[in-house]
Amino acid sequence: MKYDPQLALVCAELSAAIYFPDAEANATGCPDTHYVDIAGTQALILNRPDSILVVFRGTTYEDIPSDFKCRMKRADFGYVHRGFLAYAKHAFYDIEDCLDNWGPKPLIFTGHSLGAAAAVNAAAVFANKGYEIAAVYTFGCPRVGNGDFCEYAAAAVGDVHFRHVNGHDGVPMLPPWLLGYQHCGKLVYFSMQGQKRFLTMSPLMVLLERLPLLLTKPWKWAQSKRVDHAVFLYESACQRNLEEPPECEVVI
Repeated sequence: MKYDPQLALVCAELSAAIYFPDAEANATGCPDTHYVDIAGTQALILNRPDSILVVFRGTTYEDIPSDFKCRMKRADFGYVHRGFLAYAKHAFYDIEDCLDNWGPKPLIFTGHSLGAAAAVNAAAVFANKGYEIAAVYTFGCPRVGNGDFCEYAAAAVGDVHFRHVNGHDGVPMLPPWLLGYQHCGKLVYFSMQGQKRFLTMSPLMVLLERLPLLLTKPWKWAQSKRVDHAVFLYESACQRNLEEPPECEVVI
């Protein structure tokens, strides 16, 4: 599947809207919506004409324990972060119920931060169940699982999974790869130079862009890495790149 900037903006807007209590009211243009709020997990399920879109909410203070449950748990398709998987699982029954009520449709998963990790887990689980996954668009996603999980995810949803990362965002660097964690999906990198979009940049190219700042002004990195993780910056980057698409893409 080719990268869709319009879908990226829709997903970014919904990933931002779900942080607010009136998230359901922001889901305009869909005849049916269903809001999930179970055991700290919030998700919005939207019935679109050609698909069902599932938005997971990212981290709030009450979700910090889920973020720190970083010991891996064995799943059907490899080892995954136990906290991220547990957060996603609370919404699975409602997602299947909506599929039953709204008819079988392709699924789109999206989310920011913890919500992004939940979206990746949900996409893997529902692909394993035999459902069609139309797209997975994540923003500021941490690493979710080990190499076996990433191999499965690449085979199951790799062609439709786009992982957006801002240049200063430090969250995608966690949990550390030294613990066995890896990233999956196609990297969509918003450069530190004006958030210009690159599809895709290799880890080496990302490191080379970040290295001068890390070596000369490490305090600036420490100040900005949390701010650059903000969902509204991903939303604005997607808006900018839809209105002013890059003249060329760097594909690695």
